Amino acid sequence: MTTYKAVEEECDSTPNVTASGYVIKNATKDRIIAVSYDLKKKWKWGTKVLIQGAGKYNGEYYVRDLMNKRYRKRIDILIGRGKKQTKLHKIKVYTI
Repeated sequence: MTTYKAVEEECDSTPNVTASGYVIKNATKDRIIAVSYDLKKKWKWGTKVLIQGAGKYNGEYYVRDLMNKRYRKRIDILIGRGKKQTKLHKIKVYTI
């Protein structure tokens, strides 16, 4: 699991609109994750998931964005622009 920010450098020319069409209002409060293409088959847009083993990122999130095609078996948690990027291993993700 990694984190990402809604900025053009990490997304596209419309960083505040996710791949599902969801308009980001508040990166922290919206609780959004992006999933790799292979996981998109498992979790449809709007699926609620529980993340554990991720420290301060533990909690409930919604699948609303898609990662670049080069990634497999990964998720990204949307964080605020002022937050520090991070990478975590051995997390658990459950469908709610």
